[in-house]
Amino acid sequence: MQKLVFQDFDEFANAINGVAGRFAPTAKSESDWWVHVAPVRRVTIQQVQTGGSTAFVGHGKDRFITIGVPTTTPRHIHVDGRSLNGNGFILVNEGQPFAIGAHRPTRWAGISIPVEHPWLPVQFLQSKSRYSRTCGRTHQQAALEYVSMAKVLVQRLLSSEHRIDSSENAARAAEEELLSIASRVLESAAGAEYVHAGRPAYSRTRVLARALELIEASHGRALFLQDICQAAQVSERTLHSIFQEYFGVGPTRLLKIIRLRDIRAELLAADPSERVWKVANRFGVWDLSMFAHDYKALFGETPHQTLRRAAARPRDNAVNASWVRYASRKLIEANAQDTYI
Repeated sequence: MQKLVFQDFDEFANAINGVAGRFAPTAKSESDWWVHVAPVRRVTIQQVQTGGSTAFVGHGKDRFITIGVPTTTPRHIHVDGRSLNGNGFILVNEGQPFAIGAHRPTRWAGISIPVEHPWLPVQFLQSKSRYSRTCGRTHQQAALEYVSMAKVLVQRLLSSEHRIDSSENAARAAEEELLSIASRVLESAAGAEYVHAGRPAYSRTRVLARALELIEASHGRALFLQDICQAAQVSERTLHSIFQEYFGVGPTRLLKIIRLRDIRAELLAADPSERVWKVANRFGVWDLSMFAHDYKALFGETPHQTLRRAAARPRDNAVNASWVRYASRKLIEANAQDTYI
């Protein structure tokens, strides 16, 4: 969706996703007032710029959680009477009233998530949850690392060079990345790790075995982190911890390598007239510039060079399938001696 510039402040307010309210400019506008919104499957991202000093009063829209991260200087923004700092952001729950004042033009990166989204730990919205102390408070703070990652991710997804709407797999990968960083921001703000209620106990080796079995079975098609979490019946944080303990890398890194090797295998078998970005999209790649960088770092050549040389090269194994098969079987054998989590 294109960036929309507004002259009417009410129309501008109505175009913002996840919140409802009205702006009262408190000085002459210095810049354009614009909104750039795009859907990423069930999640909506946006960048919003207020063109001058303003006072806003509003509330969160029904059935949505909205995270807003300032991309201009936070200290010039006051939320419910409190100045934001470098790791500050706003968290707007459905129906939650709030007020924002700013003394100069401001810009925000936003992520709006349906409260019923199956990938989000929505228990933090419930009054008896471990997240209860964050409820009803718009002004929030989280680890600077996660706040910055959320801001940068929204900016990257909304840049013109990315193709989040070009294929279902690319859109799903982008949605998964958004939900992952949103959950980290929320967990960090709550000061407690989210734990799935009622999750059955599984041994670490059994979790790894299930993960590797799925990786082996998915050879040649797009695979996502949420698929592995569902197969292993653990949270993303738990899966990451176990992979780090056993392999020294997280599952996201392993999936990235798998994806790159699968794409390389496809390029080596493709017709030279094939488009690299179409192949990459089929495997869930939406950030083509990052993909090209990672690909060259791993293989020592660009994807286009691989495609041009396809006729002269044997087809690679996408990932060392024998290692995946061997590792999953050995981990199943070790399951009986392992401690449970």
